[in-house]
Amino acid sequence: LLNHTQEYVESFHQMLSEVDAILDAWKTTGDADYLLRVAVADLPALSHLISHILAQNKGVAHLKTSVVLNRLKENGQLMPGSGLVP
Repeated sequence: LLNHTQEYVESFHQMLSEVDAILDAWKTTGDADYLLRVAVADLPALSHLISHILAQNKGVAHLKTSVVLNRLKENGQLMPGSGLVP
Protein backbone atom coordinates (compact mmCIF):
# COMPACT_ATOMS: atom_id res chain seq x y z
CA LEU A 1 0.00 0.00 0.00
CA LEU A 2 0.97 3.60 -0.48
CA ASN A 3 0.62 4.01 3.28
CA HIS A 4 -1.44 2.46 6.03
CA THR A 5 -3.95 5.19 6.73
CA GLN A 6 -7.41 3.98 7.58
CA GLU A 7 -8.73 5.41 4.30
CA TYR A 8 -6.28 3.44 2.12
CA VAL A 9 -6.64 0.21 4.08
CA GLU A 10 -10.45 0.39 3.97
CA SER A 11 -10.40 1.20 0.25
CA PHE A 12 -8.16 -1.79 -0.43
CA HIS A 13 -10.25 -4.11 1.74
CA GLN A 14 -13.43 -2.93 0.02
CA MET A 15 -11.88 -3.73 -3.37
CA LEU A 16 -11.00 -7.23 -2.12
CA SER A 17 -14.62 -7.87 -1.24
CA GLU A 18 -15.89 -6.64 -4.64
CA VAL A 19 -13.54 -8.33 -7.12
CA ASP A 20 -14.54 -11.95 -7.81
CA ALA A 21 -11.21 -12.75 -9.51
CA ILE A 22 -9.44 -12.30 -6.15
CA LEU A 23 -9.80 -15.72 -4.55
CA ASP A 24 -7.56 -15.28 -1.51
CA ALA A 25 -5.82 -12.38 0.20
CA TRP A 26 -3.19 -12.56 2.91
CA LYS A 27 -1.68 -9.66 4.88
CA THR A 28 2.06 -10.31 4.99
CA THR A 29 5.34 -9.08 6.41
CA GLY A 30 8.35 -8.13 4.32
CA ASP A 31 8.42 -6.23 1.03
CA ALA A 32 4.73 -6.69 0.22
CA ASP A 33 1.81 -5.75 2.43
CA TYR A 34 -0.55 -8.25 0.82
CA LEU A 35 -0.37 -11.41 -1.25
CA LEU A 36 -3.34 -12.08 -3.51
CA ARG A 37 -4.27 -15.29 -5.28
CA VAL A 38 -6.36 -14.55 -8.33
CA ALA A 39 -7.92 -16.63 -11.08
CA VAL A 40 -8.56 -15.16 -14.51
CA ALA A 41 -9.39 -16.69 -17.88
CA ASP A 42 -6.29 -15.56 -19.75
CA LEU A 43 -3.44 -13.04 -19.89
CA PRO A 44 -5.61 -10.20 -21.26
CA ALA A 45 -7.93 -10.69 -18.27
CA LEU A 46 -4.92 -10.59 -15.94
CA SER A 47 -3.73 -7.41 -17.63
CA HIS A 48 -7.17 -5.86 -17.13
CA LEU A 49 -7.24 -6.87 -13.47
CA ILE A 50 -3.80 -5.36 -12.89
CA SER A 51 -4.15 -2.12 -14.84
CA HIS A 52 -7.84 -1.29 -14.46
CA ILE A 53 -8.70 -2.60 -11.02
CA LEU A 54 -5.68 -3.11 -8.76
CA ALA A 55 -3.53 -0.22 -10.02
CA GLN A 56 -6.51 2.13 -9.98
CA ASN A 57 -7.10 1.61 -6.27
CA LYS A 58 -5.87 4.81 -4.59
CA GLY A 59 -4.06 2.90 -1.85
CA VAL A 60 -1.98 0.64 -4.10
CA ALA A 61 1.59 1.87 -4.50
CA HIS A 62 3.27 -1.06 -6.24
CA LEU A 63 2.33 -4.37 -7.82
CA LYS A 64 4.46 -7.44 -8.42
CA THR A 65 2.97 -10.27 -10.43
CA SER A 66 3.90 -13.93 -10.72
CA VAL A 67 2.16 -16.44 -12.96
CA VAL A 68 1.93 -20.08 -11.91
CA LEU A 69 3.28 -22.29 -14.69
CA ASN A 70 2.67 -25.68 -13.06
CA ARG A 71 1.03 -26.89 -9.88
CA LEU A 72 3.33 -29.43 -8.24
CA LYS A 73 1.85 -29.76 -4.77
CA GLU A 74 -1.35 -28.29 -3.39
CA ASN A 75 -3.01 -28.66 0.00
CA GLY A 76 -0.30 -31.12 1.02
CA GLN A 77 -0.93 -33.40 -1.96
CA LEU A 78 1.32 -34.02 -4.94
CA MET A 79 -0.46 -33.20 -8.16
CA PRO A 80 -0.94 -36.05 -10.67
CA GLY A 81 1.50 -35.71 -13.53
CA SER A 82 3.75 -33.37 -11.56
CA GLY A 83 6.75 -35.64 -12.03
CA LEU A 84 7.37 -35.67 -8.28
CA VAL A 85 7.78 -39.06 -6.63
CA PRO A 86 5.69 -39.54 -3.46
